[in-house]
Amino acid sequence: MSKIENEVSRLNDPEYHSCLVILEPAGGDYVVRFATKEFYRSTGHAEEEIVGKRFVFLDPHRADSGDVARLLDVLESGQPASLEIVGQARDGLKLGSEMTISPVLDEGGAVDFITVYQIFTRQQGAA
Repeated sequence: MSKIENEVSRLNDPEYHSCLVILEPAGGDYVVRFATKEFYRSTGHAEEEIVGKRFVFLDPHRADSGDVARLLDVLESGQPASLEIVGQARDGLKLGSEMTISPVLDEGGAVDFITVYQIFTRQQGAA
């Protein structure tokens, strides 16, 4: 199967979900300001568990993992980037995700980050 056929197959997979999350800087960290309904559906989390919380909620058992460190490096750089991470849904399933992160300046000059998650795998087992 070619790379293109592989990608089309992945995009047509019912377990592949696009989600949007907005992160904002808060006291030296980054918290979720907004997430789409698809994000909540895909991860099993409720809005009150996510909004205003640190972004590592998707990987609570590996808060010091390389994935989290890479994500922090991207956010600190203030530059757009893409990376793949493995997180965890509320039910404990692993979530393989590709993230595209884009910094956006608001009217006051503060930076928020638009994060698009492409969740492409859900697997049994702890992350």
